[in-house]
This record gives sequence, C-alpha cells and structure tokens, in this order.
Amino acid sequence: MASAYSIVAHGVILVPTTILGLILLWSFGVSFRRITNAEVEEQVAAP
Repeated sequence: MASAYSIVAHGVILVPTTILGLILLWSFGVSFRRITNAEVEEQVAAP
C-alpha cells in the first residue's frame, strides 16, 4: 500500500510541475535545443 501511495504521490507532484515548466518554456520562446547549446557554448568559451 505504501508503494502505491508513493508512486501516485510522485506522479501527482511531478506531472503537473513538468507540464507547467514546458508551458513556461514555450511561452518564453525557449527551446530544448537552445538550452543544450547554451551549456556547450559555455564550456567552449571557458579557458
């Protein structure tokens, strides 16, 4: 019973948060490609 509660609780917390985050990224015009390229550019730019 505790494991079922744990799975449901994580789903209830993670799914809406992830959806909200994706909506915010979309509303700000940020793409995953832009985020991943930003990390690469920072590593290349560092001496």
